[in-house]
Amino acid sequence: MGNKQNSFVIARRHQRSYEKRINQNYDLVLAFALKKKGILCVKANKTACKIFGYKKKEIHNMSIVELSNSRQPMSNKPLLKIIEDKKAELEKNSEGTDCLYWSFKKSFGIFYATVNLRLILISGKKGFQIILTEISNRPKEQKQENTLQYTQDNILMDGALVSDYTPYYPTKRKETNNNTKLKKTSSEPQKNTTINRGRTLKKTSISNSRSYSCAPKIIKKKNEEKKTKQKDNDNLLLVLSKIEEIKLEISSFGNKELKDKVNQKLRKYIQLIRVILQDKERDAQILQNSISRERKENEKNIQTLQNTLQRRLKGIEKEKEKRIQLEEENNKSKKQISDFKKLFNMQLGLNTEIGNCLEITKTTNNEKKNQN
Repeated sequence: MGNKQNSFVIARRHQRSYEKRINQNYDLVLAFALKKKGILCVKANKTACKIFGYKKKEIHNMSIVELSNSRQPMSNKPLLKIIEDKKAELEKNSEGTDCLYWSFKKSFGIFYATVNLRLILISGKKGFQIILTEISNRPKEQKQENTLQYTQDNILMDGALVSDYTPYYPTKRKETNNNTKLKKTSSEPQKNTTINRGRTLKKTSISNSRSYSCAPKIIKKKNEEKKTKQKDNDNLLLVLSKIEEIKLEISSFGNKELKDKVNQKLRKYIQLIRVILQDKERDAQILQNSISRERKENEKNIQTLQNTLQRRLKGIEKEKEKRIQLEEENNKSKKQISDFKKLFNMQLGLNTEIGNCLEITKTTNNEKKNQN
């Protein structure tokens, strides 16, 4: 399809196939070409139009500057400058490069996406293709994870400090080591949840292909996510129980100022943890509702498939019966034809015998006349 080693041509005859291909993709695909006004959008798939909130006619002839946000989270350079810097790398790689994390403007807001760049030739002219994968929910998840991590670290550190002040409870120092272990265990599943969420974001786009075989896999993954969230909740509950233990230890202190300070900190942490727990319960409820909806949809789809299969089977059975009837009729007609052929042959034989008899009679009559 390409006439160079690391680019492909979108000629007139290949336009339809290219459009079909990019419309089948669930990521955002945009093709840009160099024109007099600048680098403008030439092609955009359905998902790109949907997420940007523009029609195809509107998004065409829009520049990258118009589509990208003025404030970027990761870099101060404009996108065109980054593309120019990456030009040598792009010319080597025909598959393109995942080079940056970028913010784009919609018709009604902003969204974040990872950008995959690839050099192309559009009807003989130089241009490039951009594939965007939307990750708008990732910053929120990162914020939640950071706040949770921060609160857990502070609580565990306070627990360790309080246990150091207690001379009458030497066994409690071992519990601080357990607390640090708890910190590790509580932080690890959250990382896994973010990774799993990232994976499900990509695979939902694949699940939109409406292949019913993918439905059980999606349900399985969502159940795994639910389990990891349950683990997080259990860890938070353990932290709360540890806080209660620390409170009991504080009650044995003589210094009131220290007691008040630690109590204030603990109250703040308890409030934060309760808020996080409530959010997690809501998320779990939303997940459960979505899973139940998907199950119902899958059941409906399975039912419709079963009904269509039954109809097709009935149609096949009817066709079989018709074929059997036709075969029987054909066999009957073949028998009739064979009988007719036999009769015809018999008649021919009789006609030949009659002809022979007539010739014999003629010869005998002629002989008699000659004798007379």
